[in-house]
Amino acid sequence: MVIKSFLAVAFYFLASLNNAYSKCHIEKSIVSLSGPMTHFLEELKLVNDPSLKAISKFHPLEEKFNGEVLAGGLFLSPQVFHKYKDALIIFDKSREFKYLLEKSDHKQFLEVDSRDQDPFEVINLLKVKALSFLKGCRTQLKALKQKFENIKKSLLKRKIELSANFFLGSLKGRLPETIIANDGPLIFLRKFNGFKTYSSGLAYVNWSMRELKKQNNFFNIGLIEAKTEKLKVERVKSKHFDMSYRGVLTPGIRQAYFLQELFKLSLFSSK
Repeated sequence: MVIKSFLAVAFYFLASLNNAYSKCHIEKSIVSLSGPMTHFLEELKLVNDPSLKAISKFHPLEEKFNGEVLAGGLFLSPQVFHKYKDALIIFDKSREFKYLLEKSDHKQFLEVDSRDQDPFEVINLLKVKALSFLKGCRTQLKALKQKFENIKKSLLKRKIELSANFFLGSLKGRLPETIIANDGPLIFLRKFNGFKTYSSGLAYVNWSMRELKKQNNFFNIGLIEAKTEKLKVERVKSKHFDMSYRGVLTPGIRQAYFLQELFKLSLFSSK
């Protein structure tokens, strides 16, 4: 009887240990200064994993973050690098920041290059990058992949008849200097024959009045980073709108959700 009780307790202990070990988690200390990666971890419900030591304040989360919130990348003090000398530092592609890391003799870092990719392509990239520090997440990653593949397929079935410029910032007052011509959600929108935007092969471009005057029946949309989970649309004046959304300027997860919300608007003559 005693032996049976002992075996039962031992079995329960081993089962509990196995469950704890197999649970999706971050298996090494990391610091995420990359917005795309931080929001990817948020989607996996790992932002309060004890191994995520710090994130950047420029990438707001829906839930409260229990770790340290750092003030950006290039302006980090040497003390920060010393404090997290044994952590894997994840950052968005930047020659200057990579030089800063190498100069500080930091050995472990992971660069995320999301340029020239639509939000869904970025999500696939993040999944591959995250495999280097995630453990026991096969089921969660498979579900995440399927979820966003379904969103992408659903959007690609739609038809769009829209001509619009997307500006970096609010349209209240003078128009912002920069138009997002071929980056993030615009790369995806350009896949639709019925969508027209500012003609440029550049990701971001300073617009010219001559080009704007050539446009007929174009909407002007200002994209604003916000804390709100719901897409907020504000009409500034005729055919001028401000759109505020959390992570609207962050490649990957949040921009995929932004596209999903965008396609729900009556502004898109979609079917």
